[in-house]
Amino acid sequence: MHVAGALFFYHLGKYYKETAEGYVPVPAPIGARIELLPSGCTSVRVHGRRYFNCSEVYYEPYGNGFVVVEPPVPVENDALGNAGDQVSITASALNVRSGPGKRFQIISKLYRSQIVRVDSVDRDWYYVTMADGSSGWIMAKYTRLKTQYKNYNSNTKG
Repeated sequence: MHVAGALFFYHLGKYYKETAEGYVPVPAPIGARIELLPSGCTSVRVHGRRYFNCSEVYYEPYGNGFVVVEPPVPVENDALGNAGDQVSITASALNVRSGPGKRFQIISKLYRSQIVRVDSVDRDWYYVTMADGSSGWIMAKYTRLKTQYKNYNSNTKG
């Protein structure tokens, strides 16, 4: 593959350059594109974007494959999660509402350090399931993502 005008070779998750002595392992070139991720990758969400960490090489989905990117820099309260994630409440008390907005009725409250499951996302609001099985909407900015790292089946494209 060519990346930024240089020729690289890729095999089983490793990148190489050809020299007079043979093929030499090199760091993954930023911008390299591959069709399938190597085995052992984990899915990571940072700032609401999905990355795949494969032995400290980070990829983002790109078309029908993946592209090597700089490692993402997480923030302390990266509250942009997705369905299936768990979040911890960071506010001392957080209103649970009947819909995704302040105009909706308050139906319950959650308190600091309580953990809830995100069932869906609507802009800056999470629809969550609470410990007692009830559901409602909370503001995402008052949460901290708990499940940032998930296993990923590397044999699946895109």
